[in-house]
Amino acid sequence: MERTRFFRRPVFWFLLVAFGAIALIYYFTSRDSYTDVETSVALERLGQGNIESVLIEDREQVIKIDLAEPMTVDGRETTQIQANYMANIGAQLWDQVQTAQQEGRITGTVDTEVTQESVWTSMLVMLLPVALIVILLLLFMSQMQGGGSRVL
Repeated sequence: MERTRFFRRPVFWFLLVAFGAIALIYYFTSRDSYTDVETSVALERLGQGNIESVLIEDREQVIKIDLAEPMTVDGRETTQIQANYMANIGAQLWDQVQTAQQEGRITGTVDTEVTQESVWTSMLVMLLPVALIVILLLLFMSQMQGGGSRVL
């Protein structure tokens, strides 16, 4: 009997929606295995060579480099590094990557990507605050139905 009361309380539904939103956000955010480095380190690696592939994500302003040989970053070895770059040096970065490919320092592919935001993610971001406000209103209204003895 006490268990059914617990599931009828608005606090339970508020927590359920909050955990569901956190789970959806965690699910939709990408987690890749690239190690963050400083931009100068990534540009230095472009000059050194031994690079398998380069991907420039224009919207996020990130360059992702797959290395042929592992390098040590923060005490661990990795073959995938990424760095952020400023918007106004995108064209210069592309020229530097093209030069590295022509000189043979990049053995694989060079690609750019302009990512599109998911419709479901944008809807979730827009509807989540509305859902939280509605749940809070329902919570307050159910508390007020108990009579004058309880305030909120």
